[in-house]
Amino acid sequence: WAKKNGAVFPDIAFKIYGKNERGVHSNTKIRKGTNIIKIPLKMIIHDGMGEKTPIGRILANHHQNRINDYNIIMVVVFILSTIKKDSFYKPYYDLLPRDISNFPVFWSDKEYNLLAGSHILYKIRQRQKAFIEDYNTIIDVCPEFKQWSLKDFLWARTIVGSRNFGIVIDNVSRSAMVPICDLLNHDPNPDVTWGFNQRTRSFKMVSNRYLKKGKPITDTYGIKSNLKYLLFYGFTIENNYKN
Repeated sequence: WAKKNGAVFPDIAFKIYGKNERGVHSNTKIRKGTNIIKIPLKMIIHDGMGEKTPIGRILANHHQNRINDYNIIMVVVFILSTIKKDSFYKPYYDLLPRDISNFPVFWSDKEYNLLAGSHILYKIRQRQKAFIEDYNTIIDVCPEFKQWSLKDFLWARTIVGSRNFGIVIDNVSRSAMVPICDLLNHDPNPDVTWGFNQRTRSFKMVSNRYLKKGKPITDTYGIKSNLKYLLFYGFTIENNYKN
């Protein structure tokens, strides 16, 4: 699907490490400055597309200030509006993980009890509350949104929140889902830089150092404390100086 629609990524391969664990590796030696991945605009999902859906138009015209992380919610609206249809993006949707139980908002009461008295439990509850408030706000404004359950919404909200890129398209800042590029794992010292190229109308990831064959290729999710890594992405890293 990606190659048929103009994506270019000849120097990489994908590996499965275990349940819900995967990575992108070099399948050849890669020089610094090489375009590792190129994804054309038509494969990218962004908040502007959500604003063009019937529900998105209502929210965009009257209720932006009532919603947390408005741009991300617009991407969620688009995905939920198209995921069960014969959508152009179906091959991408089919690859998105359904089991995201590693994210704290989905943990059980037994797991929460282990955190009693800690600040992280408060932050988890705060995040859950914000997600539920957004869901209820959308339903209040657009009752037809009830066709998607809270469980559906929490899944999509977590997927988009943990995988989106902040890019600029035609001088507008967008939250965007970029197939293939969202498969790279995190490293505070990443192997790539990325951005949307206006001239080629595509998202590009470029190597910022020489990469030997077989190396895991990394992006960075930002320099954060383990609290934020856990809340936003469902993992922590060892020896994190931001703690």
